[in-house]
Amino acid sequence: MRGAVIAVGLFVVAAAGCHTAETFTATSTQDCSTDIVGKFSPTDTTISVGATYTQKITVTTCSGTRTLVDTYAWSSNNPSKVSVDPITGVVTGVAVGTATLTAIGSFYGSFLGGTVTVK
Repeated sequence: MRGAVIAVGLFVVAAAGCHTAETFTATSTQDCSTDIVGKFSPTDTTISVGATYTQKITVTTCSGTRTLVDTYAWSSNNPSKVSVDPITGVVTGVAVGTATLTAIGSFYGSFLGGTVTVK
């Protein structure tokens, strides 16, 4: 096959409601940009005052078959009870009470997490 050229096509598909684009191969027919789900791990947690753990989030699309990568800033809706390091996601029980955590992604937006109860 002298002089044969093999071309590989890539398409950049803008995800609706997102601030980025994802690259799909020419064989991809799925555009799952409306099916973006964030799953916190752990979801609802009880800790004691002074205890810590690292909050995680997994964001997927295409009914959970494709994992999306993003950078998150973490926050607590009640930092006087539960603090969270905005960069590392390390959660600390500050005082007895409850709080809800939020992960704010650079590309895929905000995800409201589970409740942290401090006893």
